[in-house]
Amino acid sequence: MFRHRLLILLLLPLAAGTACATAATTGEDPVGLAETTHADPGIPACDTPVLMVVTGTISDPVRMRTYGQAIQAAEIYPATSGYYLHIGQPIDIFEGEYPAGAFTVIAKFPCLEHARAFWYSEAYQAIIPLREGAADVLVRVYRELEAPPFMQGRLEEARYIAFPPVDAIPRVD
Repeated sequence: MFRHRLLILLLLPLAAGTACATAATTGEDPVGLAETTHADPGIPACDTPVLMVVTGTISDPVRMRTYGQAIQAAEIYPATSGYYLHIGQPIDIFEGEYPAGAFTVIAKFPCLEHARAFWYSEAYQAIIPLREGAADVLVRVYRELEAPPFMQGRLEEARYIAFPPVDAIPRVD
């Protein structure tokens, strides 16, 4: 229980910037939000949400707290329309052993281009050294699947209506 609370305290600064939820809640575009144009033909149109899944083990809690606070202060998630779906440890374990200090973070983005804009932004790349030596991580991005037909009518619609273009975010080459 103590480890769970410690992990939440360490990773909570990551979630505190949850102005990360999409600003637009209607079909209108009051502040000029629009879909991004794509220079890279290998990137699909920004209508396929993706999930960035980060798993790892913390070895230096103090440095990880600094890292989380830096992400919050940089406001990279709001700029890329990313937001957290999960931070921390599981609420139950059905099989296997959960390593001490382990954590999972799941963030949702409107599309792969926005996840890449987050990851390769100058701001985030400058923050990465804060966690080096403080945690071993594995970062993956998955396409979000649509709900199967048997779930129709059982879920509320949760999709992006509008998001800012990410072309203006400085990136590291």
